[in-house]
Amino acid sequence: MPASTKYRTCDLSAQRDGLSIYGQLYLPGDYAGGALPCVVCAHGFGANYLHNVPYAWYLAERGYAVCCFDFCGGGYASKSNGNPLDMSLATELADYEAIVQVLRERPEVDASNLYLMGEGQGGFVATMVAHEHPSWAKGLILLYPAFQLHDEARRAFPTKKNIPVSYRLFGMRVGRGYGYAVWDTNPYTQMRDYPGNVLIIHGDEDATSLIEYSERAADVFPSARLETIHGAKHIFRERYLTRAAQLLYEFVQAEVAGEPFEPSSEEDAETLAADEPQPAQAPVEPAASAGKAPAHAKKPDAHMPSINKDADADSVIAALSAAGAVDARPEEPKKRAVEAPKPAHAAAAKPTDQASRPTHTSTQRARYNPNYVAKIASARHFRRQG
Repeated sequence: MPASTKYRTCDLSAQRDGLSIYGQLYLPGDYAGGALPCVVCAHGFGANYLHNVPYAWYLAERGYAVCCFDFCGGGYASKSNGNPLDMSLATELADYEAIVQVLRERPEVDASNLYLMGEGQGGFVATMVAHEHPSWAKGLILLYPAFQLHDEARRAFPTKKNIPVSYRLFGMRVGRGYGYAVWDTNPYTQMRDYPGNVLIIHGDEDATSLIEYSERAADVFPSARLETIHGAKHIFRERYLTRAAQLLYEFVQAEVAGEPFEPSSEEDAETLAADEPQPAQAPVEPAASAGKAPAHAKKPDAHMPSINKDADADSVIAALSAAGAVDARPEEPKKRAVEAPKPAHAAAAKPTDQASRPTHTSTQRARYNPNYVAKIASARHFRRQG
């Protein structure tokens, strides 16, 4: 990541249940001391902190502190410890709490001016943190929050005994604990008592986190505003990213000043002055790189199949896969030469020495999975571009 005179960064970490949580704190380039209002950014399902770095740059250049961090097991490219099979809403809630606790002790951060932000599933978790610790969050910012997860889990698994030990969801294998947590946690019951102001930003062409759930959230929160970005899909890019960055900056600016939030018009985002710094682009995920909605994206009524409450795990996965509700698509097979039939005496060949097989790192394993390759390559490109 290239150096910038407009912002500076420093690594930070937190601990949770023996796991290390990686984060970065972004500060204005001319920071000379003192406590600043701070935005704490949580990434979405299967992603990492890089998805929120454009917003961190945008806000840090304008005088705010911003923290981006990786959930433990939250994605294959995570810099935090942990396994995706152990990740759940409960573990991500604990991760978020641990990071906020560290930030509240930092001299650069004004603990009375903390704003919780999350994209996708991170928005769901940010809502949980605000519910558990309302005094921590002066405001809440949710980007295409994945509030549909609870309904999807209930439709997929009529009872908790239907939840398999593990299953693939949007390209990542998760464990039974993940299914239990989304099955149990209704985000709308956690919104009703949060006293702060809430900004929800959602694209009206998002086929992954459906905007209908954000519209409902705007009604349930005591004080929330939904800003719709017309034409935007899941994960904002280009002018949609710029628009979202403007909105969250204007929201934080109004909150810090104690003034009503009066957002600029959507047309203003397209007529920025030439010298106005705009956020860099977030990493491109494979499903969105072609400008198409993911294959597993469905409308609410068709998103989950009907499953018998007595169905076994294999039947559940088969039904979910057929409906496109979970990503059970096979990985692309590796090309290999056609081998001639082995002679009969080959059966007596010496067995393979398992101990002699190399142990692959996550980066090496990524070579065999096109989804991992695209994610890692985009992250590297993102860092080079700065």
